[in-house]
This record gives sequence, structure tokens and C-alpha cells, in this order.
Amino acid sequence: MTVRPPDGFPLPELLLVSNRVLTEEAEALRAAMEQLGSAPQPGSPWTQDDEAVADRADPVAQGRATVLRYARHQASLIYVNAWDHLITLARVLGGDGAMPLFSQASLARVVCEAAVRFAWLMDPDISSAKRLVRAAVALHFSAEERSKGVRALPAERFDPRIYRRCLTAAARSGTPSAT
Repeated sequence: MTVRPPDGFPLPELLLVSNRVLTEEAEALRAAMEQLGSAPQPGSPWTQDDEAVADRADPVAQGRATVLRYARHQASLIYVNAWDHLITLARVLGGDGAMPLFSQASLARVVCEAAVRFAWLMDPDISSAKRLVRAAVALHFSAEERSKGVRALPAERFDPRIYRRCLTAAARSGTPSAT
């Protein structure tokens, strides 16, 4: 359900300001997102992780480097998700002269959850070893969710071989062995 003010009445000032601020924040987030991995600053999680797995000849270090690359990829996806929902939230809040009653709460929740997940994963105050564990947890959870999604599909609608392949791919997704 969408609320639209009667002709001649503007949207409330709070709504118009929220639209403008969210649009500005989304653009700032986009600018930061473009710099996220392209120019890591000294002491950033990126450089810390690179230094922690500098010995590429060691198979254990190679495995850690792979998981940390997955963490970076996951963090980038989380960042893009937050940006997408933030810009959509700005559009929803008065972008077209109307305001839906409930969807802004759902959009705001996704933005907040994404910000928390990103901060948890890429916290510059934790060690690379701790980030490695957090990345493994995130990857494991992601693979579990994909498996649940495939299992929720009605198996009888698919060729059994294709369904088994989907289950296998979902179980392997998000893990370093899936590459």
C-alpha cells in the first residue's frame, strides 16, 4: 500500500530530507566501494591479510590465502547489497512523490544487516587468523543456506540426476574446494 498526499500538498519535509540524505549516503558508499580493493591503505584488512599469507610456497598459507580471497569476495558482495538497498530505500522514500507504508522498514533492515556483516567480516581491529575463521563461518553458513534452498525445491519436478547435481553444487559452493 502506498500513501500519496492529496494534490497541492507536498510530502512531509522529513520524507524529502530522508530521500536526499539517503541518496547522498548511497553515492558516498558507492565511491568507497569503488576504492575498496583497488587501493588498500597501509594497515587495512587487505594488506594485513596479504602479509599474513605472504609465504605462497606453503600449502597451508595457500589455503588460508584462498579463504581470505573468498572473504574479500563475500565482503564485496555484502557491500554491493548494502548499496543497492540503500539507493532503493532513498527512491522509496519520496522519490516519486509517494511513500509505501511498510517496505522502507524491510529495506532499512537489509542495509543495517549488511553493514553489520561487512563490519564483522572486515573489522580492521582483528587479526588475519580471526578473519580467516570468520570467513570460514560465513562461507559454511552460505553453503548451508544454498543446500536448504535446493532441498526446498520439489525433487519430483526435476530429473533425479540434475537434482543431485544441484545438491552437490550447493554443498560445495562457498568452499575453497569449489573452484
